[in-house]
Amino acid sequence: PGPDGVKALKAANIAVVGVANNVASGRENILKSLAVLDANGIIHAGAGRNIDEAHAPAIVERKGVKIGFLQYTARWYRDTDMIATPSDAGVAKVTSIDGVTIDPSDLERLRRDIRSLRPQVDIVVVSEHNRDGSTPVQFGTTKGTRASRNRSRTEDYQKQFAYVALDTGADLVFGHGTHTVQGVELYKGKPILYAIGHSNFDQPGYEKSTDGLVVRVVMQGKHILRVSYVPETRDGNNDVFLLDP
Repeated sequence: PGPDGVKALKAANIAVVGVANNVASGRENILKSLAVLDANGIIHAGAGRNIDEAHAPAIVERKGVKIGFLQYTARWYRDTDMIATPSDAGVAKVTSIDGVTIDPSDLERLRRDIRSLRPQVDIVVVSEHNRDGSTPVQFGTTKGTRASRNRSRTEDYQKQFAYVALDTGADLVFGHGTHTVQGVELYKGKPILYAIGHSNFDQPGYEKSTDGLVVRVVMQGKHILRVSYVPETRDGNNDVFLLDP
């Protein structure tokens, strides 16, 4: 929607957003988007002027509780247009070529990000824009495509990402980007939502991909008390409404 899209975020009282995904393309474009968010007081995680900024957390405080967010993408197109480097703007990534394992250096950066954030906040939330199958532009033609898999099924690398994040100190992990709802898991008592699907979304070709989840996280003291979710869909006008579970 262009820069005016921020009006919807402000109207909904959105305080923090993740911006690492496959459509954050063009380093100048990424910086312009961040500038719009900054000008409107909406903090963000997942992109920045260099790799350190892209991996920096977004922190909000509510009623004396500090919540830290980290965000990454496992799907992108051209490294030269999108991926943050020590000197170039871009997004934070996790690389999985086969959908099974994650590049060890990216896993170690994930651990380092969480360890750095953990002492600063009470709750750590980590999210990831799912790989959704590899793309020929991203990994070449031999690695499989989105059409070769069921997007409602969680890939093994998503589990590895979530388990590592929670073992390192995160409290909740969620995923998005497959245009579907995927499974929910409790791992050592901590919640994982592998893909929460759509909200209002009007990209051509996804008219029938209407499923999504609204997730509610209740905190008591400085801990997560419970997590619940309600299915949502949207009508022909792209208006979102909740469904009876």
